[in-house]
Amino acid sequence: MVGSHAVRCACNARGRERSYEGRQAGTLVIDATTIDLRPERFAAGVPFDDLRWLRENEPVWWSSAMACWVVTSYELVEQCNRDWTRFSSSDGVVDPADAGAPKWKPITALDPPEHGRYRRLVMAPFTPIPIGRLEDMVRRIAREAIASFVAEGGGDFVNAIACAVPFRVMATLTGVPFDDEDLIVGWTNSVMPNADPDYRPTESTAEASRVALGAYCVELARAQRTGERPLLSQTLFEGRLGERELSDEEVANFLDTFIVGGTETTRQLISHGLLALLEHPDQCRRLVDGTVTGAVAVEEMLRWVSPVLHHSRRATQDAAVGEVGIGAGDRVTLWIVSANRDPHVFSAPDAFDIGRTPNPHVSLGAGGPHHCLGAHLARLEARVVFEELRPLLSRLTMSAPPVRVASNFFNGMKRFPLELAR
Repeated sequence: MVGSHAVRCACNARGRERSYEGRQAGTLVIDATTIDLRPERFAAGVPFDDLRWLRENEPVWWSSAMACWVVTSYELVEQCNRDWTRFSSSDGVVDPADAGAPKWKPITALDPPEHGRYRRLVMAPFTPIPIGRLEDMVRRIAREAIASFVAEGGGDFVNAIACAVPFRVMATLTGVPFDDEDLIVGWTNSVMPNADPDYRPTESTAEASRVALGAYCVELARAQRTGERPLLSQTLFEGRLGERELSDEEVANFLDTFIVGGTETTRQLISHGLLALLEHPDQCRRLVDGTVTGAVAVEEMLRWVSPVLHHSRRATQDAAVGEVGIGAGDRVTLWIVSANRDPHVFSAPDAFDIGRTPNPHVSLGAGGPHHCLGAHLARLEARVVFEELRPLLSRLTMSAPPVRVASNFFNGMKRFPLELAR
């Protein structure tokens, strides 16, 4: 049996023959016994040395601590991502180590053909031409947020701009009042996979937030069924599954997914994108002087940041990934952040080059049925924010180091204190 425990151990043993020799990475000797990809580790930063070692030595590695396979090479991440029949999304995106995860199955946690039926309901507003029509609205929201930030002389960039802009854009498209921003962002912070005590002070916090957000979206859907309907809500109420319209609960599930997915990922892209610019002044100058366009720069930010660090799948049958046997029922994690720095695909992958082209990163899912539905909107929001920030970039300085989220799912940033020179 391909995926039997005995075969799994044999595969890992072959890798460990190499791994025990170790490899010097900075001042640390890395081998398979020292690798730690649990959420708490990421509060100090993404462990790129660990991921590099795995990519070079055991691109398919069993993590006993997280009870899952860790796939790190670009080729194998792409292979599994496209093969939805053997690597299913039906268990959702929950990290295997996320013991406090809420009991929730979003619309995205489906496989074809059911996934396709739901996705087709809402695809039209997310295609390039309709998204392009939103630019004036996005730019107005970005300018207002940036103007407030400037008036205060700086502050926490995460909450003031990186989170505020995508939330307010999605709130406009779904009918969520701006006044509910703090409430909803608080819920989404705890719902997303993490082990951060600021976001999950108790074991029940995530589940309580999930219930509260779900109830909020149901009430919103019920109100909109007979009332005013913004763009995305109108699309949902006009949609049909076969001959029937969507129920309030189905509409609410979509609204929930839009609010969470449409805020969290773009927030991390903008936060870490700005950090990368401040840490690489030569690249920042290329954006400021117009040598590189905002659109091209955002693609490198997507690769560099990898807002979602990994995707999670469940093997539906015994399968081979690379030279390793995977057992039916095993959890398989596809490490986007590692694939995006694979030297077999990217020249100088550890260099931040905002003019990098081509840039075949997998941050938005690349191939496969789960390519990010909001990819064009995320690109638009990030491009507009950095275009609006361009006159201010030379005046921004960090007043304290940024604070990361303890999560191995999102490349999360909690606080990013900045000062704005006069």
